Amino acid sequence: METKKRSLAKAITYRIGAFTSEYIFIYALTRSLLIPSIILSFCLIFHTIWFFCHERLWNLIGWWRTDD
Repeated sequence: METKKRSLAKAITYRIGAFTSEYIFIYALTRSLLIPSIILSFCLIFHTIWFFCHERLWNLIGWWRTDD
């Protein structure tokens, strides 16, 4: 079973990678630094919380998990 700290660390590092790639993609489409900054500020917070909750819910499910 994963700890809450580990789930949070995974959520944060995942979002850093996703944020970076999304920022580059939106910037390439718009050529604006402001538009991706605004959009992704909201997305960063929402998706981090969502991923953390998703991890915690999966922790309740025993499918394909081994407790070695």
